Amino acid sequence: MGVAVTGPVARLALVGSGDGGGMVIDQSVVDLAADPIGRLTETVVGTDRLLADEGHRLVGTRLCWADQRQAGQLRKALDDSGVQNVSLLSEPEAVTALVRNISRGTGQHGVLLIDDDTAMLSVVGGDDATMTALAAEPLRGADSVTAAGRLLARLREQPGAAEDIYLIGKSSDVSAVADELRATSALPVAVPDDPEFAVARGAALAAGSVAMTQAAMPAQDATMAAMPAQDATMAAMPAQDATMAAMPAQDATMAAMPPRTPRWLRCHPKTRR
Repeated sequence: MGVAVTGPVARLALVGSGDGGGMVIDQSVVDLAADPIGRLTETVVGTDRLLADEGHRLVGTRLCWADQRQAGQLRKALDDSGVQNVSLLSEPEAVTALVRNISRGTGQHGVLLIDDDTAMLSVVGGDDATMTALAAEPLRGADSVTAAGRLLARLREQPGAAEDIYLIGKSSDVSAVADELRATSALPVAVPDDPEFAVARGAALAAGSVAMTQAAMPAQDATMAAMPAQDATMAAMPAQDATMAAMPAQDATMAAMPPRTPRWLRCHPKTRR
C-alpha cells in the first residue's frame, strides 16, 4: 500500500505484489481535515485486518508525507497497531518506482515532477534505484507550462539523456500541461493513468518491490533488505520478525484478488473514491 499526503488530503493506492505486481486493486481519497493520524491509522489498520480475514496479507506500506514529524507519528501508530513493514518514502523515490514499473525497467526516461511551488526535471534509468535531478524551476510568477518548457529545453541540451518524458503532478491539471508541452517537445510526453494517484501508486509499488526482494532472499540475508538507514538499529532483530521470506506464497501476494472495492472502503463512509 502507498499513502501520499498533500495538505488536508491523503491518497491511498493498493496494488498487487508477486506475479501480479503493479496491478491496481484500489485507490481512494481520505479527508484529513480532522485527526489526520487517527484517520489514516484507522484506514490502514482496517485494510490490514480485512485482508488477513480474506486470506491475504498487506506485505508493506510506504508513507510519502512531506511533514516528517506527522509521518513519523503515523508510522509509530501503525507499528504499534501491528501493521508490518511500514517505512517512510520520499516523493522522488515513489516516482522512481512508478516510472520503472511503467517502463518495465528499461531505457532512460525524463521525469517532470510538478508540485505547488516547483517544477523539477530528473532522469530515471532502467536500473536506477533513485532518479537523478538535472534542474528545477520555481513556479512563483510562472505558470507550470512555462516552467516545464524551460526545463525541457535544458534536456534537449543533453542528447540521449532520455527517450521520453513522464509528467507527474498532484492533480489532474497535469494532463492539460502535457497537452501544451506536446506541441513543442521533440520527445513524447506521457501522463500516468489517474495522475493525482501517481505518487501513491509509486509508493505502493516500492513497498511491493521490497517484499519481493525479501521473499527471494535467504532468511539470514533478507533481514536488512532495503531497511532505511534510520532503522539500522533494528539490525539485531530476529530474522523471523524482520523478513517475510518464510511467508507462504498465498500470503505474499495480493495478485489473485479481484479488482473490486475492498470492504474496508465501505466501512469508512467519509472515504471517497
